[in-house]
Amino acid sequence: MPEVEEYAEVIVDLPSGHLDQSLTYRIPPSLKGEVKVGSMVLVPLLNRRSIGYVLEISASSSVPEVKEIISVLPPNPILRKHQISLCRWMVEYYLSSFSRSLRLALPPGRARKISEMIELTTIDMDSIKADVRLKEKHRQILTHLSQIGRLTRSDLKKCFPDKSTDRYLRRLEELGLIKRTFTVQEPRAELLMEEAVYLQDYRLEDRARLKGSRKQEEILSFLETHGDGIAIRELLALTGSSRSSLKRLVEKGFCHISQVRVRRDIMSLHGVDEEWQGGKVALTIEQARAVEEISASLEKGDGQVFLLKGITGSGKTEVYLRCAQKALDQGRNVLILVPEISLTPQMIKFFSQRLGIELGVFHSQLSPSERYDQWVDILNGKIKIVVGTRSAIFSPL
Repeated sequence: MPEVEEYAEVIVDLPSGHLDQSLTYRIPPSLKGEVKVGSMVLVPLLNRRSIGYVLEISASSSVPEVKEIISVLPPNPILRKHQISLCRWMVEYYLSSFSRSLRLALPPGRARKISEMIELTTIDMDSIKADVRLKEKHRQILTHLSQIGRLTRSDLKKCFPDKSTDRYLRRLEELGLIKRTFTVQEPRAELLMEEAVYLQDYRLEDRARLKGSRKQEEILSFLETHGDGIAIRELLALTGSSRSSLKRLVEKGFCHISQVRVRRDIMSLHGVDEEWQGGKVALTIEQARAVEEISASLEKGDGQVFLLKGITGSGKTEVYLRCAQKALDQGRNVLILVPEISLTPQMIKFFSQRLGIELGVFHSQLSPSERYDQWVDILNGKIKIVVGTRSAIFSPL
């Protein structure tokens, strides 16, 4: 039975946004099951490589000849279906380009770029000088490459800024005098990882092999007593042991070492460890009516919009707190938007200590890696409520 073909509709991420329609690419057999709606993929475009985002997957294509997706880039998928739907709405409402809208929804610091490198295929400059097929501009480019070595396309065009440079480069590639390579740049944000120790299954009589190895026995006893999954740096400090003792214990099959994620402490940056003296207060008649109407809308799920009008100190935050708790009780997520970053610590303190759960934080004063940490926890369901500025709209709640 012939294998079923699969095709992906891909928005290619171009800085200019001039190509703002999806292109059809074939999903090769090696990537079936890996390419998903929301995947970030590497695709061919004309004679280059580009980053794209998968919008749809289908079993047929109206395009007679299509190119194949080259690879899938992590994390996969990088966008969720509801985020893609939000971006579609933005395109229609704000007349934004699709690629620009999708870029806003990407995890912080995880956007990728393609670096195009150009280099000579020969170092025989005498034959280049004698080649009658070359014009003076060709020779200037080749001479420059022979002196500098590999250059990115953008750097080379800074040296030869006129519009004809692309045409000359294409001709040099056709003649086999230069070659191009494409590299996907590493993301700016990464999770913080460290090594941790885990116990292996072993028989009690196997411990006899550790006789005379006091430090190894101490490490093993500590893991048996306190549990495994402890960071190596912490384990060695608490047991006063050396890395070599742990290494020998691993070689004997009593434990193994794995990379584990270390969550960055974002909350302490906002002073939420300080004790807050506030508590649950009795609602006024106006507050109670507002909470009742908003709660009724939450029950219906009709997406109704409400505007609370009141002077500073009139109790609007208490209404937000009660309604947020109602949403959480229904298994929903909550997004609290603040107009400026300076208000974030106050809102975090109110909500975290009243609701008794961990909050996520999104604003531009956090580093890309700190925001990516929050993004991953929100995606995995560890964080149900997020406080942030406008950019928090794109968190994967």
